[in-house]
Amino acid sequence: MRVLYIMNNVDKGGAALAFKDMIDEVLDNHPKITPVILLAKKNALAEYFTRKSVEVYVINFNNFLTTGRQPKIFWKAALLSRYLLSKSSFFKTVESQLKLETIDLIHSNLNRFDIGAHLSKRYSIPHVWHIREHGDDFKLQNLLLEDEIEHMNSFNSHFVAISQSVLNEWKDKGVKNISLVYDGIQTTDYPSKGTRSDKIKILFLGGITKMKGQDRFLKIISSLPQEILAKIQIDFIGSGANGYTKFLKMKYRHLAEIFTFHPYSEKALEQIREYDIGVNASFREGFGRVTAEYLEQGLFVVGADTGASPEIITDSKLGWLIDFSDEPKANAKKLQKILVEERYKTDQEYRADYTRANFSIKRHVNQVVALYKEITVQPYD
Repeated sequence: MRVLYIMNNVDKGGAALAFKDMIDEVLDNHPKITPVILLAKKNALAEYFTRKSVEVYVINFNNFLTTGRQPKIFWKAALLSRYLLSKSSFFKTVESQLKLETIDLIHSNLNRFDIGAHLSKRYSIPHVWHIREHGDDFKLQNLLLEDEIEHMNSFNSHFVAISQSVLNEWKDKGVKNISLVYDGIQTTDYPSKGTRSDKIKILFLGGITKMKGQDRFLKIISSLPQEILAKIQIDFIGSGANGYTKFLKMKYRHLAEIFTFHPYSEKALEQIREYDIGVNASFREGFGRVTAEYLEQGLFVVGADTGASPEIITDSKLGWLIDFSDEPKANAKKLQKILVEERYKTDQEYRADYTRANFSIKRHVNQVVALYKEITVQPYD
């Protein structure tokens, strides 16, 4: 069975990593499925899969949903024109390069582009359309003349949401034929802790942006008593806007001795085990790969009580869900109790085992492949 996996031009972030891990798992454990990859731009993913001898095509196309403020009519018209021209050019190119009659199923990795849906409709190929985010978080704006939900439903695709929180929101918007398949991460054998530190080591891994919540987390940290502050070390590892990083450094310069910023690198995932507590304070996480990665390495997780985090952090052994509607001082008292009681030192194996059982990439892909079986007539088992 040949599956065409479509991704736009992004090769960093949760969606790109989920895409990579999903296809790697298919390659490793589902030999009767042959991935064919279509990207809008030559990037690190294209090079990675080319090295693995996967059939990769790079053909430019544009999103039909964009982010940010509602554009003025002139710019909306310009964006719409770009979208229509891109679509026309895309079809000419893809039909000359890719033998679509050999494709049994199409899997689009994001809801932001509709090229997979158009190919599905045009060539009567079943289509799986992943939805990986809460739409309102990004103020999705329609570049088309019709309603975007009606547009998405018009293709008779099968939508997949990566969490119940995401599913509920898009179902409420009117998206039909949608099911839940929790995202997954690459898991490892439970590792021994790295070199122990005399500090309580706290890690905030991921994009350094306002939506990820570094500011509101540091507000809580600022309310801790000095004797607790002297015991902790916070590392922010990730990429983001320099302006926001400078803002945080300036606003919390009184905490300069306890927190540092580091650029993201592939080694960051290997370093997780060196920490005691992982933080994901995102306002509304669609799934939270980093939350699962923390837990899989035995870390106690501090998350938000909104979005998908409560679906992952389901008991107090796993972590603490912050109610950010509370005052920072009230939350600081709760965090202080966790630190004083050293909850992060216990239940490490429990957290790792829980994650492997519920959020492994193997489990995720098995459920995706089961969906492939439901919506195609091609035997491949």
